[in-house]
Amino acid sequence: MGDHDDLARVALDPAIQRMALRRAGSRELAEDALQEVCSNIAKRDPGGIDDLRAYFITALVRQISHLRARPAAILVEDIDAAGEQGAASAGGTPPDSVEHE
Repeated sequence: MGDHDDLARVALDPAIQRMALRRAGSRELAEDALQEVCSNIAKRDPGGIDDLRAYFITALVRQISHLRARPAAILVEDIDAAGEQGAASAGGTPPDSVEHE
């Protein structure tokens, strides 16, 4: 059984952090996945988990896969032009405002 101190030890274990970095391919994605998994487990009460380390690793691998599958953000320099381009590519004219309906 584990508690929040055990959870912190597992999350800060250098071997787990190296594994996260290897699987994620970037430090930022690995850190995001580690933080998300820690938060989710802490909310569930880690004391009820028999093998906290194994559970953490499984959740971490799944979270990294989930984050890697998510499309990356597209950086835009001119947000007004991007909005106009998005409306044009969607086809048709944008819907009228609520005031006009």
